[in-house]
Amino acid sequence: MSGRLLAFQQQPPECCPHVINMGYAASWWLLLAHLKYLTYRDAQPDVAVATVMWLLTDSTAEFTRAAPANTGWRVGTWFHHNSPQWWLRVTLARASELAVAVILLLLGAIILPLLLQTTGALIDVTWRNVANLIGHGDLGHTIIPSALIAGVWHSIASPAGSYWRRVGKLGLIALVLPLAIGAIHGV
Repeated sequence: MSGRLLAFQQQPPECCPHVINMGYAASWWLLLAHLKYLTYRDAQPDVAVATVMWLLTDSTAEFTRAAPANTGWRVGTWFHHNSPQWWLRVTLARASELAVAVILLLLGAIILPLLLQTTGALIDVTWRNVANLIGHGDLGHTIIPSALIAGVWHSIASPAGSYWRRVGKLGLIALVLPLAIGAIHGV
């Protein structure tokens, strides 16, 4: 795991320990690496020992002592920012994020129509039962809430539409929605 610690560069030493940008290859499975930091390694110093020494003494000697001997290509070793190892890990991280997003998009195109149909049926049943309870049973059968909002639902996830059209629409929504929310909130 490696991240550039830009926010702490300007902090005085009295506030927090001196910051250096080093990467530690805790695992090749990038999300699992978050859990593998504290794994004991024969090659010392491992990340746990180096971090504790840094926090207790404000000395980065454990990090810098390990760095020259390591290339970061093996698990449990260190690597520098902007090194080939760092770029490979960043590329793998971005590729895995993209793969997960595509998988979720493909699954969402299957699941969303089912959720919308089930929700519509639940709203209709609830509407009819409430209308019967308050003595307006005829109104409960003439006005169907899901029919009123079905135009929006069917434009997003029409059961008659093709699977790939739904994937395209959901992908477009996934791209536009964060931009719209950001514009509304002025971010």
